[in-house]
Amino acid sequence: MKNYLLILFNIWGLCLQPTPTQAQTLLLDSNLCKALNNYVIFSNEVVQATGLMYEDFEQINLQMNAFLEKKIVIPNYDKIDVLGNYDLFAELPKDLYSQIYQTNVFIPAPRRKQLYDLINQTHTVMEKIDGLRVSFANYINNGGYKKDSLLNKGYNYLQQVELAYIDLFILQQRLHQNIASLVAVAQKDAKNEADLALIQQFYPLIGQAQQLFFSIKNNNPAQDLRRQNVDFSSSILSLRQNEKKLLAHQPPKDSSAFCYHKRFDTILYRAQRISEVVLDYGQNTQKYQNLAHKPYFYYYNQELIWLHNRPNDGLVIAYNKMLTAMGENWVLGCELPFSFEVLYPNLPAFDKYRENFEMPDPAELARIWQQRQDSLRADSLRLANEPAKLGDKSLKGFATNNLIFLIDVSSSMAAAQKLPLFKKSLQALLPILRSEDLITIITYSGKAKLVLPPTSGSNQEQILQVIGELNIQGLSDAEAGLTLGYETAFKTFIKGGNNRILLVTDGKFEISRKIRNLIKKGRKNSLFLSAFYFDEKEFKGNKDNLIPLTEIGGGNYRYIQPDNAEQTLLIEAQSFRKSN
Repeated sequence: MKNYLLILFNIWGLCLQPTPTQAQTLLLDSNLCKALNNYVIFSNEVVQATGLMYEDFEQINLQMNAFLEKKIVIPNYDKIDVLGNYDLFAELPKDLYSQIYQTNVFIPAPRRKQLYDLINQTHTVMEKIDGLRVSFANYINNGGYKKDSLLNKGYNYLQQVELAYIDLFILQQRLHQNIASLVAVAQKDAKNEADLALIQQFYPLIGQAQQLFFSIKNNNPAQDLRRQNVDFSSSILSLRQNEKKLLAHQPPKDSSAFCYHKRFDTILYRAQRISEVVLDYGQNTQKYQNLAHKPYFYYYNQELIWLHNRPNDGLVIAYNKMLTAMGENWVLGCELPFSFEVLYPNLPAFDKYRENFEMPDPAELARIWQQRQDSLRADSLRLANEPAKLGDKSLKGFATNNLIFLIDVSSSMAAAQKLPLFKKSLQALLPILRSEDLITIITYSGKAKLVLPPTSGSNQEQILQVIGELNIQGLSDAEAGLTLGYETAFKTFIKGGNNRILLVTDGKFEISRKIRNLIKKGRKNSLFLSAFYFDEKEFKGNKDNLIPLTEIGGGNYRYIQPDNAEQTLLIEAQSFRKSN
């Protein structure tokens, strides 16, 4: 397996040679950053998807070994849909293809194809991994494994999985290196010089952390690892010592989750924990000595990945959150995929696999990849020009939105499944909003307040800031909120658009005849009212109060829970198609 990895590094390393800079200056402005970040986001979603699949393969591997060693029957494999499950991703990997294609024009032409090919190859590997899950489902659930005396077909599938995860790791690094090389030669275009200086201080720290990961994953010599960890620790210490200076332009530390001082501390805490795990790897040699894999396998997969990637808001995620909050022109950090190695049963017949695993011909792999790339490129171009379907995370083909969010911020909305859940679902909608879409946010508690005037969907940072600042204030006055909501909606009405007031509440309230007539007037003029009911339980009294309002207003009543919040809001934004 290591020989195969070395061959791939040598072949693909040729592609990492520096490209001569163009005659004109390359500017790292918002357009180029958006284009590069689309690639990073796609790659990170692939890591998320294959991380979920990895757990399946580990379990199947152990069950196959138990079947041969102890005659324990393999239970049916319940394969969940990963690649089509919106609840698992900010955006499905397949939905990001059209965004990548649309922003590719901002990347210098000589580098454009190289990056796009890397993404296509990455997508191919991800689909191959998912296809192997289908193969296992058929092999196990149909009882085919019982007729396979040494489970040769099953272990062949696992060997293919091992190769695919190696390919994914290398592709991830090629993508990251290509993007980093563009950033290195580009002229910086700061929105805020102090913010950019802060982000640039953290950027090399991410690279140092990943180098530690690579050293452990590749079982590099101990002295190399110690040297790298000393350098990493020095960078952490330097950032800590300069914290006051780097954050001097930010407000003082406060209790908000959006406080930059807290974000700074989180990044350094995650980095420090990574350094401690690397130190532990060098000193605590007995920790994983008696387990099936080598210690470096467990340290990479079980100790470090969780301090780096998404599941535990690791180092790169904390960095990405700070960058996103600042809205600065810079690139996001890449997550890292799991490492997978086949475990063979403790039987003489499998000794040959441990030493002499025959690898596929790299030339044949390259031919298959190229064939698949051509198909994927054609599909992505076709999909980029097709209107989105209802429920797809895209507004292509749908009418322009004029969405007025009328939000109850009374004390009862503080529970996690109420206002915090709504904020999360609204944040998830923002990436697909278009410049022509308008978002308005009105809160009501005691009195109604316009906290976000009608704002273009392209002003993501402004909208995110307002969402982040939404907090509980006191009593509820839905009538005042509806009055201000309709007044604002009539002023910003978009002819032929999806003009919609979205009432976000958890309570029962009285509405006067005057307001009911206002709602009816809105409906007659194609201004609709929908109600989102947030609560741990769908209480009948509150439901019965809200449904008649939506019937008068011509909209929808939705009971919101964590598993439907984002999709429900998306469908509201897809209420009307564009008229021809």
